[in-house]
Amino acid sequence: MEAKTRSLFEAREESPADISWVSVRLVREASAVYRPTAPTRAADVVAIVEPLLEGEPREHFLAVLVDAKGRPNAIHHVSMGGLDHCPAEPREVFQAAILANAGSIIRVHNTPRETQPHPPPTLT
Repeated sequence: MEAKTRSLFEAREESPADISWVSVRLVREASAVYRPTAPTRAADVVAIVEPLLEGEPREHFLAVLVDAKGRPNAIHHVSMGGLDHCPAEPREVFQAAILANAGSIIRVHNTPRETQPHPPPTLT
């Protein structure tokens, strides 16, 4: 019994393992023009994202990334769903927000025209 106990506490020599060196970057894919003020109403945010979502037949989930002064500095397309749903993982939203150095996040989700007669993008 003593031999078994001793072997459990002996230092084990493990073989070395590789660890990856990685980098994550935020890439600007396009830009949009908007009134450079902080949005204070849902209609202000809709005015920013509506050109991006207008006429889309599928649901989309966007994150409008806002700086410390409340001004949008990036829009991240988090996910695209089907006709009636759009799954979004929190880590996808927060990863982009951290990389963009955002102070706040405005979540935006549209409803395709096939499901409602005249729906604008809505805020969640």
